[in-house]
Amino acid sequence: MTCRSPHPAARSARILAWAADDPPLQRRFRRQLASATGWDTARCERAITEYLRFCAVAAQLGGRAVPSEDVDKVCHLHLTWTRDYWEDFCPNRMGFPFHHQPARGLPGEREVLRLGYAETLHTYQALLGTPDPAWWPAWSAFRPRGRRGRVGLAAASGLLASLTAQAFPGPLDWRGPDFLALYFPTLGGCLLFALLWRLWHRLKRSPTRGIPPGETPLWQLAFLRGGPRGVVDAATARLYEDGFLEWDATRKQLVRRGDGMPQDALLRALLPNLTGSPARLVLAERAGVMQELRDRLIRQGWWHSEDEARRIARISALPLWLLAGFGTTKIAIGLYRDAPVTLLVLGVIVTLMAALVLHFSRPQATRAGRERLAAEKARHALALRAPRKGQLALAVALAGTGVLAGTAIAGYHGLRHPSNAGDASTSDGADGCGGAGCGGCGGD
Repeated sequence: MTCRSPHPAARSARILAWAADDPPLQRRFRRQLASATGWDTARCERAITEYLRFCAVAAQLGGRAVPSEDVDKVCHLHLTWTRDYWEDFCPNRMGFPFHHQPARGLPGEREVLRLGYAETLHTYQALLGTPDPAWWPAWSAFRPRGRRGRVGLAAASGLLASLTAQAFPGPLDWRGPDFLALYFPTLGGCLLFALLWRLWHRLKRSPTRGIPPGETPLWQLAFLRGGPRGVVDAATARLYEDGFLEWDATRKQLVRRGDGMPQDALLRALLPNLTGSPARLVLAERAGVMQELRDRLIRQGWWHSEDEARRIARISALPLWLLAGFGTTKIAIGLYRDAPVTLLVLGVIVTLMAALVLHFSRPQATRAGRERLAAEKARHALALRAPRKGQLALAVALAGTGVLAGTAIAGYHGLRHPSNAGDASTSDGADGCGGAGCGGCGGD
């Protein structure tokens, strides 16, 4: 019996009607599913619905489909209902024997499953609408099973401060509690000013210039999201997809594959520094092409120029620098007068830390740049959850290296984010069922 029915719409309708055609059977099935999973009635109903939609998609793909983990639980349960599954569901609804094949731990198998899952989601969208992320999460969410001189200085400075206080009477000559009652509200006002100043520049809409027509170039998207580091990550994914790089799990580094060179000028410039010691990745991030990308984004109005970013940061920090100096002067006066200054010292430390953060934290992408990036993320939302072959570099450019989980280059994510290395650890074969459900299904 062939996998392709001459009436695919009728076949899908038969599959989706399974849950309603035999109410007593469905009630028993739901009770067993709830007992096995701990789900409530509403979640069991939705799980069965998503399972039947998966089966409709699998029929459209000739049986070559990969379920999500939750959908796979329903698959397993239905397989135990052997009479209904093999004598009614498969021949009368699917139109062919729909087998469930666990992962076998073969080299390269997980990459095949990843691409199969991507094809499943894209077919689902074409057939039934956008798949719900709650039931069809990003592939990267799957994990393979089985893993996982004080006095002298004070006197000198205090004497100077005391003379200053006498020359300029006012708060510097106040008692400690009165001064603190002024200092801490002033600190809050300075922080509020810094927040509003930065927020105004963040929301300010500047005219964009020289925006190229059509789709935004990949490397510009990568720079908008992650700066030079984001470009290096996206370039690595593209070079891996194009067969120029592979991941050496033993040495935990990228290695060249073949002697060819990519046609893209940026890839040719970065490739020499992507292989060998991971420390060379810093050289790739400092390549001249990064400044060219930054300049192009600045001309388009998508990135703050260096002078503008420095001005925004310095003005936001300036009131805090002045307040810290004011508080430090009062501390010196307090030490000279042998008055307690502990609370004021803590306040000045907080002020200095906030001033340092604001001074060196400079805005990067403009509102126009962030809006363009958000639009591209929305446009490619499905590709971010399940990138097809050829879409991996785009997914990394828009979402980061977390999407590499489950690929043959997943170790690169652990290299770039050591604290999250466990999220991306994987192998070509997993024990038991693998990351996405039971490793996919196949029809005979």
